[in-house]
Amino acid sequence: MTAPAIRPATGADAPPLAALYRAAYGRLADRGFPSSAAETDADEVRAWLADRECWVVDRDARDTDAGTVAAAVQLRERDGWPCPEVCRLAVSPDRQREGLGALLLDHAEGVVADRGHDRVRLRSFTDHPFLLDWYAERGYERVGLQELDSRPFDVPVLERRL
Repeated sequence: MTAPAIRPATGADAPPLAALYRAAYGRLADRGFPSSAAETDADEVRAWLADRECWVVDRDARDTDAGTVAAAVQLRERDGWPCPEVCRLAVSPDRQREGLGALLLDHAEGVVADRGHDRVRLRSFTDHPFLLDWYAERGYERVGLQELDSRPFDVPVLERRL
C-alpha cells in the first residue's frame, strides 16, 4: 500500500483544519487535557498558517467524514529555543492508528534535518495515557517542563536528536 501524500497546507485549508483540530483536540479535552485547539476556528488557523509551516494529509475515497483533511502537523520557530518546534500534530479520530501521525512527524523531522538542525523539540501533556510513551519510542527525551497555571496539567518539553 502506498503511503498517503503529504502536501503543504494553504489558506483554503483553514476551515477543514479548524474542524480537524476541534475534533482531535476535543477528544483530548474530554480526557482532561483542554487545549485552545479544541475551540479553534478558521480565522485562528489562518493566523497560524501565516506564522508557521503546516502540512496535511487529505482524506481519500474510503473516508465518510465531511472534512477534507485527515491529519496535519505544524512546524515553527520558538523564541529562546535552539531548534524548531513540531506542534499541533492532529489526526482525525476516525483515522487514528493508521500511522498518519508518525508519517507527518517523520516529515516534519526531515524538514528540520534538511535545514541543518541537529535536533527538534515538541511539547506534550503531563500524564497523558499514551503520547509520552509514543514520543519516547520515537527517541524523544524530556529536556524541560512548562508549568501552566491555566490548565490542570503541565507541558513537558521533549527533544529528539536527528
